[in-house]
Amino acid sequence: NTERIDIETEISEENIRHIYPGQKVAVKVDALRGKEYVGKVTEINKAADPDSHTFRVKVRLNNPKRELRPGMFARLSFLLKSQEGIIVPREALVSREGTDYVFIAENNRAKLRQVEIGLILDSRALIARGLSEGEDFIISGQTSLKNGDKIIIKVGRPFPQ
Repeated sequence: NTERIDIETEISEENIRHIYPGQKVAVKVDALRGKEYVGKVTEINKAADPDSHTFRVKVRLNNPKRELRPGMFARLSFLLKSQEGIIVPREALVSREGTDYVFIAENNRAKLRQVEIGLILDSRALIARGLSEGEDFIISGQTSLKNGDKIIIKVGRPFPQ
């Protein structure tokens, strides 16, 4: 019966916290000229795959016209709750003992600031808490810095939003 279709996908361990049962998912199918359907998350594996560090997620959508067939390629877009924050390059993030930080440049010193990551997409991270607009963050050499280290600031180009 293809009146309902289940799509299985993998979500990174970084982004799984944004996925929840009942969440709406936009589904585009290449074979149907990009026609868009709306599905819902019905299942989320409780444990990550140890090799890929991803969680299997199942999305179900109605297929009353039976246009969708098993094996067709689909592109999924999970509709996230709106979030505000500061976007930084992913390399600005420093993780120590399971906690996320960003080094801030303040008075020629590196200041370690704990942050809450809202979302990670490709080469960018949305910092939901811990940074203020206009603060200068460090993206080079920060993995070897300690809180309070003296630094020499070289200003780069603004990070594209």
